Amino acid sequence: MYRILLLLLITICSLLSCDEGIKVNSSELISEKTVEHLDSVFKELDVYKPASCLQGLLLDIVDSNSKYFDSTRSFYSLSFVKKDNMNFIVIEVSKFESVKVVDYTAVMTVKAATFLCRGEISLSELFIPIEKIRNVYLKINRDSTDLNLGIEPKLRGLFSECGAANVMLEIYVPVSISKYEMNVH
Repeated sequence: MYRILLLLLITICSLLSCDEGIKVNSSELISEKTVEHLDSVFKELDVYKPASCLQGLLLDIVDSNSKYFDSTRSFYSLSFVKKDNMNFIVIEVSKFESVKVVDYTAVMTVKAATFLCRGEISLSELFIPIEKIRNVYLKINRDSTDLNLGIEPKLRGLFSECGAANVMLEIYVPVSISKYEMNVH
């Protein structure tokens, strides 16, 4: 339920922050109608790294799922929203050749894995800019299985490693994350 609401909120926020359409690169805007007719998008994204409090988690996600994850064909989709004093993060596996959304604003690399980021990560202390522009090619598939609503998250809840930066996580990956487990009360 949180996942659907968060993804909807991110999509709405992305659309509101770019009145004329989806930003593809620093000089080009395309409208939603145009995206509906495209079969691929070439994006120029700012490069970030995770804050140290998130670094261990992202490394463990990559390590735990490495045998199910082909970094040449797949990426982790990281959706981020900051509302009031809470940071919401949803991470899912997606394929470069089969995406439904193209509103990614940034990219991070953890080991050989790519994390494409949605939302206003530039406004958060959880993500640190390190350089400008990395090119990413995404193939749009309207029938994509990106949003598999039938699976349960491998990790969900308040992430306490980031101190005062309250982080609510939902992580949808093939296998459990080795150093983390959900405490269900």
